[in-house]
Amino acid sequence: MTIINHKPSVAFLNPPYDVGTAGQLEFIEHALNALDEDKDGRVIAIVQMSCATKNETDLIAVKERFLTKHHLRAVISMPDDLFYPVGVVTCIMVFDANKSNIGRKTWFGYFKDDGFIKRKHIGRIDGLNLYTARKEILLQVYRNLDEIPEFSVRHEVSATDEWCAEAYLRTDYSNVGEKIFNEKIRDFAAHKIASMVPVSSSFLDTRKWYWFRYDDIFFIKKGFYNKKPDEVPDGDIPFIGAADSNNGITSMCDLPTIEATSKTGDDNNASLSEKLFESNCITVSNNGSIGYAFYQDRQFTCTHDVNALYLKNYMLNKYIAMFLCAIIEKDRYRWTYGRKWRPARMPSSLIMLPVKNDGTPDWQFMENYIKSLHF
Repeated sequence: MTIINHKPSVAFLNPPYDVGTAGQLEFIEHALNALDEDKDGRVIAIVQMSCATKNETDLIAVKERFLTKHHLRAVISMPDDLFYPVGVVTCIMVFDANKSNIGRKTWFGYFKDDGFIKRKHIGRIDGLNLYTARKEILLQVYRNLDEIPEFSVRHEVSATDEWCAEAYLRTDYSNVGEKIFNEKIRDFAAHKIASMVPVSSSFLDTRKWYWFRYDDIFFIKKGFYNKKPDEVPDGDIPFIGAADSNNGITSMCDLPTIEATSKTGDDNNASLSEKLFESNCITVSNNGSIGYAFYQDRQFTCTHDVNALYLKNYMLNKYIAMFLCAIIEKDRYRWTYGRKWRPARMPSSLIMLPVKNDGTPDWQFMENYIKSLHF
């Protein structure tokens, strides 16, 4: 007797991950097709996050079949170390069977911090007794389909869209204030001076700030090196890596070394102009320490794990840059090894900024605000 003969209405599954992204969703598709069509069926599966974020042709084809016949009810982003010590990033997908997705929104939840901690030789444990309360909050928000900044959002998706909360969550800017800007200024200055004054915790009024696409604000330039050039201790050109400190600088180089070193270390070398990046820009890690932003006030070279952002329609300076770096880093929670901030994804990303009466970014306000801080 097959499963279909039992006329099930619910299916739970954890597809094998070695079958690829499309293969995992095909397991879910088989479960959906096995449910009794006369009942309100539901399928719940935990799959790799790449099933929700990749744009592979075979994966999109499966998604299209899904959405024509079934409703993607919810997707929950799970803790990055859920399967510790195995390094796999996952999400839970919930489908309502035999209900077309057209015209229906999906609820996306961000449950990255479930309260568990890691212990050597033991694994993940609820050592602080936080899990039960956090689970109840998640379930309550899920049942009500509530939308909470940085935690949950509703959005209608297509087969070519990303199916994860990180793509659609609204960042909570209500706690933007002197503290984060002072901390960013201290990061920038840390490799030049020894200490800074303490920070305060007053907040800005962000209720009238507007959202902008990154490609409306910045020229986005891809980084270069896959293999870092040899370090030159007395070199005068910084190498910017996917780092979270020291202004992103991971080593120093000089022109002869950069000129002689190809992108991957092979004989297929590129011109020096392709390897060098002009100063007065912001570098953002798209891999590794994803989302860390630093102001570069001199010419540099960098890894391909870094995006270089050059301001459009206004002259960037260190004050505006400090403001932007702090705001950019508010979105670090969106990105993981399984969902990188590559140049193909960054243009459509959103950033919230203060605006003038005509709706354009208020660069002068940003500059004046940073200058007003006591650092």
